[in-house]
Amino acid sequence: MARNNSYQVFRDWLSEQGISPVQAAHLCELPSHIFVNKLEGKRQWNARDLQIIYRTFGISADFVLGLWPDLDLDVHALTKKKKPVKA
Repeated sequence: MARNNSYQVFRDWLSEQGISPVQAAHLCELPSHIFVNKLEGKRQWNARDLQIIYRTFGISADFVLGLWPDLDLDVHALTKKKKPVKA
């Protein structure tokens, strides 16, 4: 089975937060060996896993699954209030 590199973004994010895959599994209350296999793309995430990850870390399923086309988004740009459009 080929590995799915789309999960690299989530792995990198965990690393940036100083959280090992095993620690993340424990925080999510999931079996560590299964969590690590899913993180490496050897198994698929299911809806329950993605809900637990969202509740634990506030990370969307899109992010975990690597579905964002441009992951170098400026966080500040996302949080700026947009000016109202004049009619």
